[in-house]
Amino acid sequence: MSMVVKNNMSAISTLNTLNKNSSALSKSLAKVSSGMKINSAADDASGYAISERMRVQIRGLDQANSNTQNGTSMMKVAECAVSSTVDILKTLKEKVINAANDTNTDSDRATIQKELDQSIDQINDNANVTYNGKYLVDGSHNAKVTQTTTALTNESLSSSTNSGTAFSDMKDRNGNSLNIQGSDTITMSVVREGKTTTFSCRGSNKLSDLVGYETQKKRLVENTEAFVEGRVANNVLLYGDAGTGKSTSIKAILNHFYDRGLRMIEVYKHEFKYLQRIIAQIKNRNYRFIIYMDDLSFEEFEIEYKYLKAVIEGGLE
Repeated sequence: MSMVVKNNMSAISTLNTLNKNSSALSKSLAKVSSGMKINSAADDASGYAISERMRVQIRGLDQANSNTQNGTSMMKVAECAVSSTVDILKTLKEKVINAANDTNTDSDRATIQKELDQSIDQINDNANVTYNGKYLVDGSHNAKVTQTTTALTNESLSSSTNSGTAFSDMKDRNGNSLNIQGSDTITMSVVREGKTTTFSCRGSNKLSDLVGYETQKKRLVENTEAFVEGRVANNVLLYGDAGTGKSTSIKAILNHFYDRGLRMIEVYKHEFKYLQRIIAQIKNRNYRFIIYMDDLSFEEFEIEYKYLKAVIEGGLE
């Protein structure tokens, strides 16, 4: 005798309806319990993505507010220590003037000196005031600068940003300034052919930033302008002590003449042997190129200067 399997279609249909209603009920309960219309991507994928981005921004703002409150508390502690020290100094001045009065005896002056010593001890105690283990007014921060760091990607910048945009002129994708100052140090990472290269530079290099080198700037600008206009120009050697603005001057010249087609190629000493090849690559382009060599020096055993000498003296092609 054969076996027959029968299906109860009414029961299956009822079960499916029950499952749908149970799922809808759980979603409704989740909305009621959380008070939010969108609780998961299944409710509204695009709305969920927008809400999560806003939630991240809100949490970031909350943390920034908390950081501000902590900083305010720290400054209040430091302010109290400084105010106490100022009051003590005022008292010290009064006591010193009092001690200079000839109506005081030696015993009186000894008593005043004890008060002065106690006040000085209190100033030392004020200098050791800490907040979360950090000393605030002991003088250890006189030459110390603590900077915040902001990480930016290409997608975070304005669409108008190009290779000629100065860092101090950069804006985010909403058109707001990044508040990069000319004295800031910018660290960048560039991925090229799978390799990450990291380097640092100044926020902005402008000729107006260089003060006290008016004669040198004038000659440098005149020579570069002649070069950009296709007139006779000279090779330039800038020399001087470290930190006198040699590299800054060259980078400022690039920013100054960038819109007029000036470009720069930085070549390191170990790359001098490729100078002829570099010149051959750029000589027919519609730009004016400065080949820039920073911190140029040679030891007795180094021969790279020969390649540089050959380029400077020129030759036949």
